[in-house]
Amino acid sequence: MRINLNGLRGLAADIVQQARYNKSLNNNLIDGLKVVAIDSTRVFTMRSERLGKNAHKYEHSDDNDEITSIDYREKTIVASYIGEGFSPIIKINRIAKGEGETTAAKKLVNELNEDYYQYCDVIVGDSLYINAPFINEVLRNNKDVVVRVKQSNNLMIKDADGLFKNRKPDHTFKDVSPQDKDKTSGTWNFDRRYSSNPIVIQSMYYLYVIAYNLFNLYIHRNLRSFDPEKETKKKF
Repeated sequence: MRINLNGLRGLAADIVQQARYNKSLNNNLIDGLKVVAIDSTRVFTMRSERLGKNAHKYEHSDDNDEITSIDYREKTIVASYIGEGFSPIIKINRIAKGEGETTAAKKLVNELNEDYYQYCDVIVGDSLYINAPFINEVLRNNKDVVVRVKQSNNLMIKDADGLFKNRKPDHTFKDVSPQDKDKTSGTWNFDRRYSSNPIVIQSMYYLYVIAYNLFNLYIHRNLRSFDPEKETKKKF
């Protein structure tokens, strides 16, 4: 609870910076561009009002709008490189109680600019980030932004059709079939923490990122004998 979060934040950033300087991430590109994805995730859920006093409160109702249960969720906003090769996590922040995801994402973008120098060309997000304040924040940080449009967003699609109807595509991708992967809080193992204090939780996030990035950099960049087709990282 008394740990220096700025020290952990700096250490997490230094690991990624060193990997960049060592050219360990040079192959981590999409069409020649360095791309960072931003998204939020629920890390763990609590039933206790006492333990969840600093988390996000969710009320569950039945068909008669009567509250049947209440839970408290810890959520994070995360930035990670995406592309070929190892994709390190470069930033992870706890979303504070009462803070919206896009507000947290704007803060994350500004912190990325503070922690890293020219760390990417493009920032991508899902349909939630079709949000003028977020898009403008990314552009102010001299990054291009790509957001996913849902087919149900007819107004956005009509606007895009009007803008692009007389223009050939800049890039065409064939045989691309992205697959959604099930994301559960169990992969984090943070439901076995010893405190619900926000400082403790944020420090655990930093420690997780530090350990994750160091382990994978060792596996992918230093260990010559590791063959992912023959053995798993978990086994190693």
